[in-house]
Amino acid sequence: MPKANMYFQETTIKINDEDVPAYYNEASNITLVGLRNESLETKLFIYDNGNYKLYEELSFNQLFIQILNMDETLLGEG
Repeated sequence: MPKANMYFQETTIKINDEDVPAYYNEASNITLVGLRNESLETKLFIYDNGNYKLYEELSFNQLFIQILNMDETLLGEG
């Protein structure tokens, strides 16, 4: 499984009654799991109640930026 950055703690979670290795960040309440495609390439995904979303982050000089899709209804006018 790929390594998450230093802000995530190794843990396990239950998915379909099976213990799965994962990473958890308490401050952002994000759980990451590794998923493998047909080419055996593994990537990290955000796991949330049976839903998976690709985890993307940029890092430089110990600054980690997580890329999120913003809910446009939260934007104000103009």
